Amino acid sequence: MKNILIATCGTSILTNNRAIFQDILGEKKLNEISLEDSKLIKEKVLAFLMEKDMNDKKYGAELNSTYYILEKGYFSNDTIHLIVSDSEEGILSGEIIKTLLLEKLKTNNVIISKIENLNISKEYEFAKKGLRNLVSKVTHIISGNEHNTIIAPIGGLKAQIFVVGLLGQLFKIPAYYLYENSTTIIELLPLPISLDISFFMRNLDLISKINKAGMIEKKYINTYLHQEPELRNILDEEKMDGESWIALSTLGTIAFEKLIQDSLSFLPRDAKEGEKQWDIQFKRNEKHLERMLNYSDCLKVIDLILNLPYVKKVYIDYFNPDNKGDIIRITNSSNNLEGAALRFEINRKQGITGGMIFLTENSEENLNAAKIDIIEKINNL
Repeated sequence: MKNILIATCGTSILTNNRAIFQDILGEKKLNEISLEDSKLIKEKVLAFLMEKDMNDKKYGAELNSTYYILEKGYFSNDTIHLIVSDSEEGILSGEIIKTLLLEKLKTNNVIISKIENLNISKEYEFAKKGLRNLVSKVTHIISGNEHNTIIAPIGGLKAQIFVVGLLGQLFKIPAYYLYENSTTIIELLPLPISLDISFFMRNLDLISKINKAGMIEKKYINTYLHQEPELRNILDEEKMDGESWIALSTLGTIAFEKLIQDSLSFLPRDAKEGEKQWDIQFKRNEKHLERMLNYSDCLKVIDLILNLPYVKKVYIDYFNPDNKGDIIRITNSSNNLEGAALRFEINRKQGITGGMIFLTENSEENLNAAKIDIIEKINNL
């Protein structure tokens, strides 16, 4: 029996009971009502539904499905995350459902998660930001709780249901559906599917950069697209002011979030006392240190790497202040007397720095996990 339920939330609890509050609504739409009207509608719907059995269809898919999931013993009724849209009716529906879950079904903890820009009335924001925010939020809830979570992608927008259902498949979380006018819960167990890790590792620097920026101009990544045509499968292209811009698609965002979460379990262990060498070692030319010390941007990146708990030491092979850019390259390197390590080149506005990063553990999984973590942290500086 699982302790966490993630449920997509629509507005059926309002549409099913519209006649109850039509006198309050009048000619107005739900997104046009005042805060006072919203409170009155909530009171009326709650008063009406509190007297009904939980299998009554007036409760809507979200509550009916939770009731039958509990009946089947799939869920302990501990914590429910309600995923609601960024709209007046979505938020109001979530508040009503939360009250009924707490009072009628005696759920221990109900959390409403409003997804910014998940509003179909704003098509561009919905497509470019809303679905990405949905992926990030649900991934955050799942993180560390994969084995203790179920999902019910039943209520809400079709895209919302699809995205949460796909996240369940990738994170190997069972999903439960209640078909319309049915009392039978259908259990869909995750399929044995996995990501092509090698594809993402080859293009990690670019994918991480796009994910952080949100959108970048296509002209800056044309070389990547020619070298790796499959990148187009996880990217969206948009024309703005005569220029082509590239963003991660919703599916690309889902896959990348999954890769990041998976990597966390393979990060190398923390360095033991006395094992970590905090100083940068300039392997070939000490003059590199003198030059680099004058450039705070490069030092900031090196300092970040040195302070990662699983990094033992860093060698700097070279520094060139004349080679300016915005590229991170980190690759696996096995030809070292000290064992496998990471080879890095970090190109910034103040120059390019290159060298080696030695870790506390250096299996292929450790190296890949550290590579993901380092690139993500540098992009967030």
